[in-house]
Amino acid sequence: MVATIPTLVYVGMAQNRNRISALGLASNPDVKQFLSIPYELIVIGILASYGVTNTILKRNKDDEGNVPVSKVLLCGASLGLFLSIVGRFGLDLPVKMFKISSSESWTVHPIAIVLYMFIMIYVNKIIK
Repeated sequence: MVATIPTLVYVGMAQNRNRISALGLASNPDVKQFLSIPYELIVIGILASYGVTNTILKRNKDDEGNVPVSKVLLCGASLGLFLSIVGRFGLDLPVKMFKISSSESWTVHPIAIVLYMFIMIYVNKIIK
């Protein structure tokens, strides 16, 4: 549950920033794009993906009960890549939520991979 906090914080910040800018622009096409983002489903998907990742990590513990750092990094990178692929290709979030141009929306993938590797290392230290 702790691992979801950073992700939900930046999703919530983007939602609030977009909602505030949408209040005065009801006829703007950007408002229609903003309203088409299923934030509730994003939160459920994030929680479910963290749960699956945590289950994989728990099954890969060694005899002392620790998860090797290489497996933590691999799970974090996989989670980041999965969420960035779903966000970019499935929901078009870089354009709708973060106002990144379509030609630069590929940048979310390396950022997500590195971000989630650090998040999973942090979470692994907390869970121990």
